Amino acid sequence: MNRISAIFWKELKSFFSNSVAFIFFGLYLLATLFTFFWVDKFFSRNIADIRPLFEWSPILLIFLCAAVTMKMWSEEKRQGTIELLLTSSAKAWELVLGKFCASLVFVSIAIILTVPLPLSIWSISDLDWGPIFGGYLASIFVAAAYLNIGLYVSSRTESQIVSLLITTTFCGALFVFGTNNLDPLLGIQWADFARELGPQTHFEAISRGVLDIKDMYYYFSLGGVFFVLNTLEVDNIRLKNIPNKPINISSILIILNLVVGNLWLSQVSSLRIDLTKQKIYSISDATKDYIQQASEPITIRGYFSAETHPLLMPLVPRLKDLLQEFKIAGNGKINVEVVDPVMDEALEREANEKFSIKPIPFQFSDKYQASVVNSYFNILVFYGGEYEVLDYSNLIEVKANSETDISVELRNPEYDITKTIKKVVASYQKDSDIFDVIDKPVKFKGYISSDTKLPAQLKQMKRSLNEMLKTLKNDSKGKFSYEFLDPDSDSLVLEEMKNLGFRPLTTDLLSDERFWFYLVLNDGSKTVNVDTPEDLNSSSLLKNFKQSLRKFDSSFIKTVGLVNGNIKRSSGEQNLSLKERLKQSYSVEDIDLSSQVMPQSIDVLLLIAPEQLSEWELFMIDQFLMRGGTVFCATNSFILEADESLKIRKIDSGLDAWLSNSGIIIDKNLLLDTQNASFPVPVDRNIGGFVVKETQLVDYPFFVDIRESG
Repeated sequence: MNRISAIFWKELKSFFSNSVAFIFFGLYLLATLFTFFWVDKFFSRNIADIRPLFEWSPILLIFLCAAVTMKMWSEEKRQGTIELLLTSSAKAWELVLGKFCASLVFVSIAIILTVPLPLSIWSISDLDWGPIFGGYLASIFVAAAYLNIGLYVSSRTESQIVSLLITTTFCGALFVFGTNNLDPLLGIQWADFARELGPQTHFEAISRGVLDIKDMYYYFSLGGVFFVLNTLEVDNIRLKNIPNKPINISSILIILNLVVGNLWLSQVSSLRIDLTKQKIYSISDATKDYIQQASEPITIRGYFSAETHPLLMPLVPRLKDLLQEFKIAGNGKINVEVVDPVMDEALEREANEKFSIKPIPFQFSDKYQASVVNSYFNILVFYGGEYEVLDYSNLIEVKANSETDISVELRNPEYDITKTIKKVVASYQKDSDIFDVIDKPVKFKGYISSDTKLPAQLKQMKRSLNEMLKTLKNDSKGKFSYEFLDPDSDSLVLEEMKNLGFRPLTTDLLSDERFWFYLVLNDGSKTVNVDTPEDLNSSSLLKNFKQSLRKFDSSFIKTVGLVNGNIKRSSGEQNLSLKERLKQSYSVEDIDLSSQVMPQSIDVLLLIAPEQLSEWELFMIDQFLMRGGTVFCATNSFILEADESLKIRKIDSGLDAWLSNSGIIIDKNLLLDTQNASFPVPVDRNIGGFVVKETQLVDYPFFVDIRESG
């Protein structure tokens, strides 16, 4: 330790013996501030984070580390002082370690000098310090690897300039391996392998707040290999005049073990720590279980535009990081891609035509300008022939703190993506044998006007529909047939349409031209409508068709009994929306508990805001439970009614005694929360005796908001 310490202090003092150290610090800090504020436009981004600091850190450290190490050995050779070191009692590895530690401390000081930057941002906004700590730790790791490379290169030459150029070139090449720039040349498989060789991939993982043993060991092994090579080179210089020098087998074995350790640890995924405040990169076991149910790789593709709404912009990096965590959790079963469709015409065409993903116009304004930006903010989950798309409305929640203060946060992205994965995997597994599990033959009827009356887009959809029906009939094993009917040319068909509740359609409220375009499936006992997709896309139509066909599979589709006989008007409107949503995935039947028989087809009973349930109705619920059914109950001691004003009405559900038998007691009290969302309420304003009705955002403490502030 004394010998290492002597070398360490000698080198450290040499850094600060003149103004060179301060020039290095100044240039590094100047470059850091330039990239942070000018290149990445911190104030224009409107995001209070320091991600740009760490995005540029691996590049800036290449030049700093190369400049620091270029003279460490080459200058000793040029001045002849290396002879004094090699003839001392210090071993070669002690000399190398002393110089490395001095260089690392010097570079670490330069990195730490950037700490006032996050402190300044923290003073004006709430920062998650987990990723910041990870970013600084990753910077020191990558600096240690670069310094070992630079020291080895310096030991091979007497010229500082040559050492600087070779170190910069080699470290720069390693950096490029860790990026996506080589993907077009190497292909997907080799590109992934190349990224694992580069430091950038491992740096990004640590800097986002995830300490993984694989990433940390990568830097240890990379630095360790060049540390051993540096030690061997110093020994060779010492023994250069000795003939027949023995081969250092132990050093070769150490290098091999350092390299092989990466291959062994690549199979380990559990040794990791999530440093983020909300543990946003800790994928749950439930998500992993759903991923493992897939027999083929799942593709998750994020469509994010470079220019988007300022409130959505901070959410994009978090979603990108989360998608990478899904890839890690998948253990090879998930492919993740993040693209900007605006930059690739073929990708944008595929997004529009195949997946019905279109840019969304966002309007926003600041004190300088008002503008509209057409932006992509979607996540596609694709499995087999099935896919689902999540857009911004599925991923975010908007909270109005006041009339001018609006906050936008991610809702629960892991849950939303996992739910989508579950849905597409189940759909694909059922699609392969959908006609095998349908008991009765299904007939399709297309109530469609002649081409002369149809709009141009529906004419194209009619042709696509015809081709799709032919394919389904050929694959149905005789369980599917179809026919097209023109209500305008057959009075019986027209009467049938009216009985089904269909009305003629029009493209314009002022137009006198009417046409029919309704799609219906029927198996003799059940009728299911096929929704016409809003985008009039053939792939969306096929998707809607498959969803409708699944409703004839009694083993796949569940039947929900909705108890709505006693629901008041205000809740009834909400219940109608709930009913339409349920119909997208289940069969829904309205249930009257006062009847004598509960239908045997009901799998789940749904009680929404029941009032004054009788003993007989409670008996019917108990009987349903006793036969193995499941009951979901949404009940309260109060109900909110929103007419011209907000009112809370006390109600008696009739469930109190029944629920108390299961240990559930609902207090007859109201909970008020000082942290609550504002609610638009009509307010009367008197202007000189004239009453004006206007809507104002009013704090409503009955809407409990248990999230953290900010």
